[in-house]
Amino acid sequence: MNTEDTPIFHDRHRSDQKESSGDPPSSYYSDVLTTNVCDVDDTASDKKQLPIMTLSPMREVSLCSIKNIDLTNFMKTFDPMLYNICIVIQLHVIPDVVESSSDASVLQGLFFQLQPHTLIVKHSLEEKQMAKIFQLLEGESQELLKRSSAKQVQKGYQLSGAKTAASIQFKGNDSCDLYVVPSSFYNAKAATRRLRALRLGIMPDDMTEMERWIHLKSLFPFDNPALLQATGALLKVLEQWQRGQDVDRLNDASMDNMSLKILSIRTCRVDDLLWMDQSTFLSLKIFSQESHPSAFKKGHSQSAKEGLSLFGIASKCYSTPGSICLKELFKRPTRNIETLRERYSVIRFCVEASNIEVVHSFVGILKNVTDIKVPLSNISTMRGTSNDWKKLQITAKNLIALADQCKVLPQRIRLFRDLAESERSSKWYHVVNVIHRLINFQESRRAGRCVVNSGVDEDLDKLKRDHGNMQQIYTETVNLEMENLPPFVEQGVIEFLPHVGHCLCLRSWLPEGKSMTADAVSIPGLELKFFTKENVYFKTQRCTELDEMFGDFAAAIVAHEMSVIFSASKVVLKYYDALTEGIELAAYLDALLSLSVLSSEFEMVEPELVESRNSCIHIENGRHILLQLVADRFNPNSTYLGGDGEDAKRINIISGPNSSGKSVFLKQTALIVYLAQIGCFVPAQRALLTPMKHIFVVCHAPETIATSLSHFGVELSMMSMACRTATNHSLVILDEFGIGSSHVDGSALFISCMEYWMKQEEQSPLLLVATHLHSAVQHLSRHTNALRKTRFMSMGYFLDEEQLVFLYQLTEDLCTNSFPLSVAYASGLPDFVIKRAQEVLKEVDNVGSLLPNRVIWNEVKCASLRKNAESFFMTDPWNIQALKQFTRRSILGRWDSHSH
Repeated sequence: MNTEDTPIFHDRHRSDQKESSGDPPSSYYSDVLTTNVCDVDDTASDKKQLPIMTLSPMREVSLCSIKNIDLTNFMKTFDPMLYNICIVIQLHVIPDVVESSSDASVLQGLFFQLQPHTLIVKHSLEEKQMAKIFQLLEGESQELLKRSSAKQVQKGYQLSGAKTAASIQFKGNDSCDLYVVPSSFYNAKAATRRLRALRLGIMPDDMTEMERWIHLKSLFPFDNPALLQATGALLKVLEQWQRGQDVDRLNDASMDNMSLKILSIRTCRVDDLLWMDQSTFLSLKIFSQESHPSAFKKGHSQSAKEGLSLFGIASKCYSTPGSICLKELFKRPTRNIETLRERYSVIRFCVEASNIEVVHSFVGILKNVTDIKVPLSNISTMRGTSNDWKKLQITAKNLIALADQCKVLPQRIRLFRDLAESERSSKWYHVVNVIHRLINFQESRRAGRCVVNSGVDEDLDKLKRDHGNMQQIYTETVNLEMENLPPFVEQGVIEFLPHVGHCLCLRSWLPEGKSMTADAVSIPGLELKFFTKENVYFKTQRCTELDEMFGDFAAAIVAHEMSVIFSASKVVLKYYDALTEGIELAAYLDALLSLSVLSSEFEMVEPELVESRNSCIHIENGRHILLQLVADRFNPNSTYLGGDGEDAKRINIISGPNSSGKSVFLKQTALIVYLAQIGCFVPAQRALLTPMKHIFVVCHAPETIATSLSHFGVELSMMSMACRTATNHSLVILDEFGIGSSHVDGSALFISCMEYWMKQEEQSPLLLVATHLHSAVQHLSRHTNALRKTRFMSMGYFLDEEQLVFLYQLTEDLCTNSFPLSVAYASGLPDFVIKRAQEVLKEVDNVGSLLPNRVIWNEVKCASLRKNAESFFMTDPWNIQALKQFTRRSILGRWDSHSH
């Protein structure tokens, strides 16, 4: 057994006896930590008596307030930044947004893009508004709707008279809880008082109250009443949580002395976002999660993986923060042209062949950049291990390397300029130097705890020197004790035990097989403390003198080291903002590197963005990036929508055979616009785009019991959203709208929607439409406005010996045949089915309808009546039973057979 793990006994028969090392064994240190400093070992029996402050995780706050609904505090999961017993958070606020639609489209978009952990609402919301929230949180909400009607939620709170909040946990949703608060929380005056009392972490300590108030007004829009009320409600809830009134969020924590500290307030605007609902993301295959094949793990979001999707093929990040940042870019496409051009400049730099070495150096650095929120949280609560300090040091070192690399790169690129900022990098240098001077990582690994380097604290160094000299004192003491012991005692050592003190530990001298009893191991003149199978522990007069003279040196060293580490952690935590900003910039670079790899692999080009009153989408030879992965050959197609000039067309109506590529072309155009607005290059030969405000995709939506709507009902709800929300800076994709109902009803709805947009002319959205309603298309082609702003197109094809061959190429003409039988034959339907379908189609073409013509039917009916009458009167004219049969057979029977 290693001598570092066991005490070295003094052997009276050995003259070459080795002295034990000056450092106690690692198991000894774990006892000291558990007993005196902090709760490291959960199995400690004396844990309740330890002076420990345990703080559960809080959340990073992202706040939003929406007019006409007046609710919403969004809180994303955030590992805490705890400074002593102070919770540090960062507040993100979104100014008031007018919710114009009844289906809360803005709230839906925010909910999907932010994925909040907690949603805070006031209990006085109308039932319709609460129903919409329940629908967002959990699809089937009948049980919850019943609770909200009674103003009663989980834990039995009666909200109408409650002074505290209550929460509902939605097990159907992995990430979000609903937190219902009284209306008194939404008080504007109280909110203003709470905000004025804030002392932000970014404010200098010497600022006066008036200076702080002026500074706060520059950060927070106090002229937004709904936002002000929602912020006050959020701060009130956080105050309750910090006081421990919500036991679910603060597990067995004593929060009496805890304070809340807001580091900074950041304003986020939704005006710059490209709005897309969840169905659009799914229809375009931007995200596609696949469940785990295991039945035990299926259904859990953490066990799902990304399938064949745009994000799946673009996710090539080298760090965890980079992957998170990339997903945020995909979920929050922007309309801000300046931001997009900055992203294009980084990608343009990375795809150039001359910069390949720089990109490789970026990759090597980014691989070592980690998320430091958890290590900093552990360090701030004195739970930090040497690994936490090591991660922090390595990350700071690589941020410095990244800054040095960016200093020699073109400073016209803003990201490189921000990374190379000297003020921020000097703080990273300071963090690295503090950790380098503070922690002895080699000794820390051996001891199983954080060990402070020599030269940091004089008192600590003196304690360690005195502790090193103790081994010589122990050796002299045990030699004196052994002289007075019986000859059968061969080995002994002096040990220090917590709560016991210094003891004389003797190796058992009993023969093998003899049981250990107190009488058997007792020695006259020595106080027996306890014994084990191998050792016997005694208290002697010399041991008592050692207790009085030296006490517990090891515990004193550990306590002093913890004090030094605590002081150093306060210095490191002062640079929390600089560290998190650096990691955010590194993650941003990592995400753009991933997009540059995607752009290089698929030979994409940089789109040209234009600001114009009349929006436009001009794409030359565009490609569908996902189809390129699975198709052997792909034919590119061009898109021309909108722009200035009389000849500019804002609507493209595309017809053509089934399976000719219409849907692929529609989604290809939407994906190119989307890629351009996340800051990525696009798969095309050239692209000239105006940033869109909305993208709507109305297509075949899957049915779901969560919405209690049929397939056609879901399609109509998406169409309703597009009609009421789309502007002249919106892209609307209609893929075979109207086929979910009868031909007549579907054509009527299709024509009415198209005429509604045609009448808007320059103010209409950009529309790409694919349809098989040929009679409706022919009707629209005769529309006066259609000739000015609408282009009728079709997918090319030709017939080769009655076999349909697709060209997958757009042509500017009108197609009136979908060739369903040819597609059915190519799909493998049996010949007799196709032959019968041809017969039915031939009859329809000849007669015009499968029902008999009304004139012909009347003639047949009259002939039948004449024949029945003759048959009746040739028999007994007074037979009542025969008269009834004649009436039923001649009139009712005929009507029943032809009315349907």
